[in-house]
Parts: sequence; structure tokens; C-alpha cells
Amino acid sequence: CTQNLVSKKSWYEDEYLETIAKYKNSELRHEFPKAFASLVIEMEERFSSSAGNDVLGEFFEVHISNGRSGQYFTPFPICQFMAMAVQENGNKKKPLRIVDPTCGSGRMLIASSKANGPHHEYYGIDIDRTCVKMTALNLFLNGVFGSEVMCANALMPNDFVIAYRISFVPLGIFKIEIKEDSLLWHLQKNSFAKEKNG
Repeated sequence: CTQNLVSKKSWYEDEYLETIAKYKNSELRHEFPKAFASLVIEMEERFSSSAGNDVLGEFFEVHISNGRSGQYFTPFPICQFMAMAVQENGNKKKPLRIVDPTCGSGRMLIASSKANGPHHEYYGIDIDRTCVKMTALNLFLNGVFGSEVMCANALMPNDFVIAYRISFVPLGIFKIEIKEDSLLWHLQKNSFAKEKNG
């Protein structure tokens, strides 16, 4: 991650060091880099595949939620089909704002970015904090920069837990802990206000 010019450290370096300190004497500490490298390699190999490259979402569905929590993500070919519909109806003169209010692992946003290009704005909302983190990581690893993912109930305009901005300059995934600092929260709030005022 790039350097924070104020602290002269990488962004969130202290938080990272605090997190890994728990594994200081554990053999697991050697497995994290290997697991991350395997994830990146798998995503690169599947980048242009019709199955998509949502490795995190597939792992989550099979090994973590396993259908018990009612969390099923839209199959990638359907996401591709829906993304083409947005592409055909989009305004070519200005960037689109593509929002998935139940983003899961970000599969729909990844498909939209592939179909419509990276110059549009991509936003995701989900009530599950793990899904929000998966989406942020998926968008970052797929090069969908200038996007934001928010942990909130999309049906409640004042709901906000945390958000993540995915950025190219500076490079990284940045936490947004104050709702007023979130562009997505403002967009959602303004959308509800317009709907209320007719």
C-alpha cells in the first residue's frame, strides 16, 4: 500500500502490525502470504473466464455460509447479462453511477466494470460486514478504482456502519468511519430525499 505522507508509514500499518501480532508464534503466520498469492494467481487465471473471477465469493458460499445464512450470490453469467443491459441503455456522454444495493461479494459490480469499463462509478451496499470487505477486496484486485462499498441497510437512509473507498491515487482500500465522509452515504441520503419530496 502507498505511504501516508503525514505519518510516513503505510496506510493502516499500525493496525496491520497489531493484527499480525496475534500470530507471532503461530505457524499460520507463514500461510497468510501463501494464501494471498494463491488467491491472486487464481484470479489472474480466471480473469477472462465466463465463470468470472469471484474466488472470494465462491469460497464464502461453499465453505462459510454454505446456504445456512440464506446468502446466495448471483451466478456470474447472469451478472454479465445484466451488465450488458446497463451498457446498452447507458448515457455515453457522462459516467454512469452503477449501484448494487445488495452487493454480496461484488460480483455484479465486477461484471459491470468488465462490460462498461473502469471510467464509470461503482458502488456497493450490503448489511453483512464480511460481504462488504469481500467486495472492497474484489474491486481492488479487479482494478475497479474510484469505487466505494458501504456496510448499511440500503433501505434505511441514515444507516451506516463503515465504508471503504477503493482508490488508485493513492493506491489502496481506505476506511471511511464517519458517514458524512462517505460519498455513497450522501448519494443514498439524497436519493431518499428526492423520493420523499416526489
